[in-house]
Amino acid sequence: MNKQNLECENITNDIKNELNGKNLIDITKKWERKCPNCNDTIYHTNKVNRDRLNRLQTICRKCVGESQRLYKTECFERICVNCNKITIYKTRHSFNQAERQNRLCFSCTPRQPCKEETKRKIGLKNRGKNNGMYGKTHSEQYKSWLRNNFDRNKLKPTKVGIEKMRKSLIGKKTSEQTKLKQRLSHINRLLINGGICPMHNKNACNFMDNYGKLNNYNFKHALNGGEFYIKELGYFVDGYDKEKNVVFEYDEPHHTYVSTGKLKERDVIRMNLIKKHLNNCKFIRYNERLNEIKEY
Repeated sequence: MNKQNLECENITNDIKNELNGKNLIDITKKWERKCPNCNDTIYHTNKVNRDRLNRLQTICRKCVGESQRLYKTECFERICVNCNKITIYKTRHSFNQAERQNRLCFSCTPRQPCKEETKRKIGLKNRGKNNGMYGKTHSEQYKSWLRNNFDRNKLKPTKVGIEKMRKSLIGKKTSEQTKLKQRLSHINRLLINGGICPMHNKNACNFMDNYGKLNNYNFKHALNGGEFYIKELGYFVDGYDKEKNVVFEYDEPHHTYVSTGKLKERDVIRMNLIKKHLNNCKFIRYNERLNEIKEY
């Protein structure tokens, strides 16, 4: 390397060091002010912030923490209008609310007594023989159940928990009343959330129109005023002639068994419930798998 190049490099390094030193001095320069509360010195790295906070008369962090601690430990007292007892409130919000509503103390507030029948039921439920978890708190119950039925590392059922669930469900069948409640609650939820549009088959609607013209029926279906809805049962029927009290159902292949072509059990139960509700109406079904029409 030439002597001139070395000299140039040294000069540039010296200039850089000088500039860095100036920047460091500017950055580390502190701007002082006094706390209006405790008169301690507060340091700022920016003159603009120092002047702004001084103008607003903000206190130091130490004073802020002290004020928050005092606020948390502060109690609000209020005298009851009825018995002149002192009631202590932990928060300002609850104190202001009690003042606004002119609330009485806990002992003066009228309360509805518990019924004797309710007391008897609670006593029976909490006896050791009938309640296996008697004597344990809710958190202990939950912990013991979680420990026995779920893996600690992953919140998944253990083999023991799965076996318990399987055994508890063996032989249990959902009653028709429970199914009805589930259907109605699901339909109501759909109606609240923006309406319901049951699935329909265009071929089935055309088939019903042709069958109705040949046999003097006027079926109401999805493309002709909407499917008839039975509120009490929570069912939509494919087609219904109200004047002649005739129901028409178009059974796609999934409604029948593959081997025999007979109607599935759940569809038979549904049909019997609809017939009973509509005063033993006439029920016509078209079986798409066997390509036959049958009256029930």
